[in-house]
Formats: sequence, structure tokens, C-alpha cells
Amino acid sequence: EIISTGGRMSSVKLDDTKKGYLTPEEWHEEIKKLNARKEGSEESDTILIDCRNHKEYEIGHFSGAMDPNTKTFEQFPRWVEQNRAGLESKRVLMYCTGGIRCEKASAYIRRETGATKVQHLKGGIHKYLDRFGSDGLFLGKNFVFDRRIGAEASSHTANKAESGHAASDKVVGQCLYCKAP
Repeated sequence: EIISTGGRMSSVKLDDTKKGYLTPEEWHEEIKKLNARKEGSEESDTILIDCRNHKEYEIGHFSGAMDPNTKTFEQFPRWVEQNRAGLESKRVLMYCTGGIRCEKASAYIRRETGATKVQHLKGGIHKYLDRFGSDGLFLGKNFVFDRRIGAEASSHTANKAESGHAASDKVVGQCLYCKAP
């Protein structure tokens, strides 16, 4: 496994991970619709899940996303089991940093809950920010796995020619380790 699940998801077939992709453009439209429903107080049949770890969620996420509150991806299958009933009757949208975890997680949810409408952001937050930068709907920073820790939306391809502080770069949480915003 590229991202360890303690073997819990090792039986997910590779072909099953290639289902349910939404391009960054399609994702953007779906999140806009989801946000509009929330503002209109309409009950939504869609659940938005951030399948990254809690510390990643804390520094940046899409508005309205559920945080499974995991320390490692290995804990995600247990979260699915505990929330199975709430997932069965809903449309599920998922995202992660680069698309690898949510490919596996969406296939797992599809298999374990019987849900058929499970979709995920192709290329993850990284590709979304490459396309939309600070004009997108992602709030805060994208947790990255190098010394930067968090990459601001304005540092992505879509914003290379722009300058200044972007609204989507606002702090939405704090570092769990150093407590900095």
C-alpha cells in the first residue's frame, strides 16, 4: 500500500479506485451547489468528506466538509464502519491532498456501504488549487508533506501572475504541534 491502512483496504481492487472521478472544474461546480443549498437551508442528500487526517483538515478544508478526526489513514475504515448508516442513503463527495487516499477510500465506501454515488476530486486539493488558486472554494492552506507544511492557495499555478493576500488563504485552524495559526 502506498498509504498504509494496516491492510484493511488492501483487498480493494485497483479497477474500483478509478471510479467516481470529478475534475477540478466539476468539483468546483458541485461544491458551489452544495454551498448554495446550505445557504438556502435546504436539506442536502450530499455528504462532503475530507479523508485526510485531522491535522491536515485543521489548516485547510472545503466549507462544510466532515472531518473523520483521524490521526492516520489507517483509522479511516473504522470511521466508515461507525458511520455506515449515515453514508448508505447519501451521495458522498470526498477529497484528499493529491488524490491517492480518496481513490482508495471512495472504493472502500462503495464496497462497504453499498453506496453507488461516491465521487472524489481527481488529483486532490493540489490539482484543484493548480486550476483555481485563491479564486477557488478551498479555505486555508493545503497540508503538504515537506518542510513547508502548508501551501497557500495563492502559491499555486493559477495565481503565479497575481500578488497580494487572497481571501481563501485565511487561517481556518492552528497547527496541532506548534499551535501557530
